[in-house]
Amino acid sequence: MSGTNRDRLLALWGKYPSIMNDCASIFARTLDLSEDKMAKAYAIQISHPTALENKKRELKALFSDPDLDWLEFGFNDDYELMCDETAEDARNFIIRQMWEVVFPKLELPKLQ
Repeated sequence: MSGTNRDRLLALWGKYPSIMNDCASIFARTLDLSEDKMAKAYAIQISHPTALENKKRELKALFSDPDLDWLEFGFNDDYELMCDETAEDARNFIIRQMWEVVFPKLELPKLQ
């Protein structure tokens, strides 16, 4: 990975550490977890009130970020999500696996 790409990836880790950690430790393709096992592992992650608040804050920021490159977010040197390698699939994966779990009745923020 070039220095510029690595810098962008480090910036993502700085802005969304909790979500990026979940992507690398629960939702990564290399782990090959079933949908059920991913859901159970994520439920454990959000079971602590402080962790849940961090996820809520980061998810709102993530989906409000007009500069986010969903392809880079979903497929990088640190992990690859368990979905097809497109920006749309990466975004939809995060919606399905994280947003809808943390915010079951809340619509996604509108981009500014």
